[in-house]
Amino acid sequence: SRSSAASDVYKRQKIRSKNYKDRYGITLDDYNAMLKKQKNRCYLCGSHNDDTKLYVDHCHTKKTVRKLLCQYCNTGLGQFRDNIKVMKKAVEYLKQFK
Repeated sequence: SRSSAASDVYKRQKIRSKNYKDRYGITLDDYNAMLKKQKNRCYLCGSHNDDTKLYVDHCHTKKTVRKLLCQYCNTGLGQFRDNIKVMKKAVEYLKQFK
C-alpha cells in the first residue's frame, strides 16, 4: 500500500541519518546540503549519476568530513591510505606511460 511504502522510505531515511550521525557526525540534512552544494557530483572527478550515491569522504585520524566522492575516487584515496607522497609518486608513474 501507499502508506506502507511511505513508511518504509521514512524508516530507511531514519536509519541512514543515524548511520551518518554515528559514523561521521553529520545528519542526512547535512549530507543533502553537501550534495546540493556539489551539484550531485563527485568532488574529485565530477562524475554525476542520479542512480549512484556519493560517499562521505572523511579523515580517519582527525575524524573530520571532507567532501562527497564517487565510489571510485573514495576507494582510490582509501587504497592509497591518504598518503600524499605515494599518490604524487603514482601520478608521476602514470605520466611516464602517457
